[in-house]
Amino acid sequence: VRGFLGASTQDVSPPLGKILRLPDVKGAIVTDVQSKGSAERAGLKRGDVVVRFDGRDIMDSGQLRNLVAQSSIGSKHRLDLIREGKLYQADLVIQEAPRERVKKSQAASSAASTAHPLSGVVFDDVTAPLARQMDLPVNNGVVVTDIEEGSLAEASGLQPGDVVLELNRQHVNSFSILQRFADPLKPTDLALLLVNRQGNIMYIPIQGE
Repeated sequence: VRGFLGASTQDVSPPLGKILRLPDVKGAIVTDVQSKGSAERAGLKRGDVVVRFDGRDIMDSGQLRNLVAQSSIGSKHRLDLIREGKLYQADLVIQEAPRERVKKSQAASSAASTAHPLSGVVFDDVTAPLARQMDLPVNNGVVVTDIEEGSLAEASGLQPGDVVLELNRQHVNSFSILQRFADPLKPTDLALLLVNRQGNIMYIPIQGE
């Protein structure tokens, strides 16, 4: 029987570390918290970065998942985490893992030359017909419908079908709102997207040049 965190996590990349004000490029970023799971009961929130588990430094999300999976059901563990630049502690009580879990994809970070971090990306408001056509996990919001080959967004791991939930920690639920947050971005700015990819929630940092 394996322990279960009850949250989705991903590794810290240099752009993510910068925007989350982390002292080091290490840890596990919480991208989604499941209702009534271990993480929610411990008070973890989206955007938290777990940096230690029972005093042991966490280098990446895989290490955290392994430590949780190896823990006894019902055992209690101390987490050190960074939230909005400040260090917090949380007590995590391990729950049993469900029998089926969706494997989380991870976004790669690289760069390509462009005039704006989101140049070459086509967004559209999600409608019921579009959701059916693209097999989207939601029926509203903003979806990526096309990405120019060689763009920064493509190099950073953004994909058609990704549903945008946030841009630079600002909630997005329509194209007009996304545009409002995206227009002021300069070519050298960082665009931090939180996306839903077929039910997997993840951060994708797109660093301008």
